[in-house]
Amino acid sequence: MRIQEELAVAKEKIKELEEKIEGFIQREKQYNSILNNVKEINEKLSHLATHDSLTHILNRYSLKNYLEKAINMAKNEKICSALLLIDLDNFKVINDTYGHSVGDEVLIKISNEVSELLLKEHIIGRFGGDEFAVLLTKSTLDEGVQIAERIRTWLEKNELDLPSGININITTSIGVVKIDGSLTCQKILSYADTALYSAKNNGKNRLEIIETIEDKIKLSKVNDTVNLIKRAIKENLFVLHYQPITKTNNEMAHYEALIRMVSEDGHIIYPNEFIPIAEKYGLMSQIDRWVVTKALETLGKHENIHIFINLSALSLGDKALLAFIEDSIKNKNIDSSRLGFEITETTAIRDLLQSEEWIRRIKLLGCKFALDDFGVGFSSFSQLSNLPVDYLKIDGSFVKNIDKDPRQRALIEAMNGVAHALGKKTIAEFVENEAILNILQDLNVDCFQGYHIGKPQLLHRNE
Repeated sequence: MRIQEELAVAKEKIKELEEKIEGFIQREKQYNSILNNVKEINEKLSHLATHDSLTHILNRYSLKNYLEKAINMAKNEKICSALLLIDLDNFKVINDTYGHSVGDEVLIKISNEVSELLLKEHIIGRFGGDEFAVLLTKSTLDEGVQIAERIRTWLEKNELDLPSGININITTSIGVVKIDGSLTCQKILSYADTALYSAKNNGKNRLEIIETIEDKIKLSKVNDTVNLIKRAIKENLFVLHYQPITKTNNEMAHYEALIRMVSEDGHIIYPNEFIPIAEKYGLMSQIDRWVVTKALETLGKHENIHIFINLSALSLGDKALLAFIEDSIKNKNIDSSRLGFEITETTAIRDLLQSEEWIRRIKLLGCKFALDDFGVGFSSFSQLSNLPVDYLKIDGSFVKNIDKDPRQRALIEAMNGVAHALGKKTIAEFVENEAILNILQDLNVDCFQGYHIGKPQLLHRNE
């Protein structure tokens, strides 16, 4: 009986011990589960700290760390790399049109597609918004340009097939910078941003390269000028100066309108400093529209004057600008014969049919036309005879030494004779003194322009 009681007690203790062991096992499982959860959370936090939450590629912080390593490698081991800064063109339009969810799909798709175009050793990251960066370690600048062009071309030619069922075409602008150990991380990013901004300003869907500090300075100046032009267009910071052109009897023939731009500190910027950049970056049409509008306003304020305005070489290919000029002239209650236009000889001859169409359509409104820089293009007289212009402006390079060089006098006499034979009047530029004026008058040149006649100036305080 006693043995049975002791066995029952032992069984009870064994049961209690088994329960404790089971409790320990369960607590160990819970502990391990907690440890696994903590580990998973830490991994996620680590991933979030180094990767972009949307696209899951590296974030700006991580990419900068890799960039620092590439800089040190270039310094210590003389192994160069390259950085591509990539921005999607007109991405805001996608967000505004389809919504931000579709915009997010585009960013994810872009990160995946660009990653596919890279090698394993290349590093891609998202810098924020629609801006990406690619670090090409152990790569030359030429290799960087090749990869950048591969990315740009692929996006230009391929449609993005999004999960939402929408297909979108998008292009990209890319700044490319060499990493040779001579620049800090911040400088490299600044250079890349300058190159990217220049690619944007230069019409988008292209890449710009910075290799030296000279490249950086040049692009920075261009970007500053582009921004100033855009600001001038938006805030009406252009001004027209008018230079008089007289006839032989000193009677006023007309004024030539010469555009100037006003800088942020109030200084006058002359056209040779901003017109070439405006032409390169597609801003001339807006400037030409401003000039036409302003010239018509001036004609409305001064009833007894005639004005000629210059047209850019790029304007002759802009049909919308031609329509704007026609509509502006028709809508103003002004005698259209008081307005004239100038294009250069080389511009006219470059596309004779297009130039002739422009000239004829504007002359149908009653406006005059002058061919500027006559003689520089060495065009055939048969070509010139087809252009229905009213004036041929003899280029100043032939005029400025006419009082010292008899050969120049002979050239002008010949050009003047040809112009008259074609039924055109002549205007001589660069009339800088009385001696030049007297010789031109003796040669029966019709009109004269230059500082001896009058400098470009405002017609009144409000111009």
